Amino acid sequence: MFELLRKELIEEREYQVNIAKSVLEKGNSLVVLPTGLGKTIIALYVLSEYLQKGKRVMMLAPTKPLATQHFNEIKKLLKIEESEIALLTGRVKKEKRIKEENKKVIVATPQTILNDIKNGVFSLNDFGIVVFDEAHKAVGNYAYTYIANECLDKKIKILGLTASPGGEKDRIKKIITTLGIENIEMRTREDPDVVKYVKNIQIKIVRVELNEEIKKIMKDLEEILEEKRQKLNDTGIVKVRSIKSLTKKELLTLGNEIFSLQGNARFGLIPIYTSFLNLMHAYELVQSQGIGAFIDYFEKKEKEEEKSRGLRSLLKDERMKKIIDYAKNALSQGKEHPKLSMLVELIKQRSSKTIIVFAQYRAQIARIVKILNENGINARAFVGKKEGVTQEEQEKTIKEFREGKFNVLVATSIGEEGLDIPSVDTVIFYEPVPSEIRSIQRKGRAGRAKAGEVIVLIARATRDEGYFFASSRKEEKMKKIIEELKNPSKKTRKVQKKIFGFLEK
Repeated sequence: MFELLRKELIEEREYQVNIAKSVLEKGNSLVVLPTGLGKTIIALYVLSEYLQKGKRVMMLAPTKPLATQHFNEIKKLLKIEESEIALLTGRVKKEKRIKEENKKVIVATPQTILNDIKNGVFSLNDFGIVVFDEAHKAVGNYAYTYIANECLDKKIKILGLTASPGGEKDRIKKIITTLGIENIEMRTREDPDVVKYVKNIQIKIVRVELNEEIKKIMKDLEEILEEKRQKLNDTGIVKVRSIKSLTKKELLTLGNEIFSLQGNARFGLIPIYTSFLNLMHAYELVQSQGIGAFIDYFEKKEKEEEKSRGLRSLLKDERMKKIIDYAKNALSQGKEHPKLSMLVELIKQRSSKTIIVFAQYRAQIARIVKILNENGINARAFVGKKEGVTQEEQEKTIKEFREGKFNVLVATSIGEEGLDIPSVDTVIFYEPVPSEIRSIQRKGRAGRAKAGEVIVLIARATRDEGYFFASSRKEEKMKKIIEELKNPSKKTRKVQKKIFGFLEK
């Protein structure tokens, strides 16, 4: 078995082999495995068997860098001529793609495949299996949905890979339905057949106390926010709860509700809502990111050529002008978020370690890198193409990080999904993220080759605390939901069979 795999280059792990055998023996499968535990190796085990049977195979990945990474892994680890492997992304011209699309192994981005199928230049007819990496994206209008439907119509085997399908049952069911999943294999770092292959990860929570300057800015913002919240509620059309407990999801739902209104009521509410929305974002920025991020946000808004009525009104508000002036003065005196000084201290304590710092906002990453470098720490940013960074530049950054030319990588979410970033000693969350998918992916960057640690920076009495507990709850909920779907009660089994065909085999 697995004769086409270069086993001498792979550490054979019991759980990977067991999962691969399960996928081969059962129907369309979803593999849920934390980042760093080798989902790609499981896929290669399975692909090798389909190739052995003379079938063509495909591996899809949502980004060009990730698809390139899989392409290189397949070339390295499968006993197949390199001329039989094609990498198809938007960077490959259509004429060349057409020539390449008849090869035995296709590695591609989903949008490329979707476009070529719709244009009639590519067909899945002779494929044995399609692997959907980062399968949690298989919802809504994402290209995975269309391709999966083609696979189901043509009876092509589907294998989905993900670190987490999400913490909501409806979302997980949508993924299962989209991919026609009949078999789920989930492992955690604590499972008996996994634990002997992984290193310990220590998770530390580091709380910081906001300085008086940030507290004052927050208090002044709260007064304006409360006024606008009251104005929205006074209409009697919508109901907005306390700003300290209002979630982003509720805020966006409120916007959808307002924009769907008809007549004058809609136009009266929209300016109040848009100014409220902008203020809520600024309120979160100052408490979680810092004064610099808060100022950056409003400077960016000032430069927008087309401003909404609500934004124009907000920028003209004398109270806002005073808050922004106060913030600029505080920043000029070096009064920044205490997370920044704590981050410098934590990294200096680990000067010989390799570290990834994850931060949510691109402007904040530039600020973090600047401050770390000013403090004698060799740090570089790792951001995506939206910042004008090419794939070649990204690859060069990762290569130099791996070679030890610098030891601190400060990354946006691009560092979370799949990319072959080397194992690090420490992962630092500059802020908690409410998404359990992103949290799992971030944590998976540590503790691969050796014991590691994950540090989460939390500003006391801010949204940081809520986001941290939200992602933790969702992660536990996700595990319970998947266990329930894997091992349903008789009553649940009947419902599954009726609703979305998830059957016990």
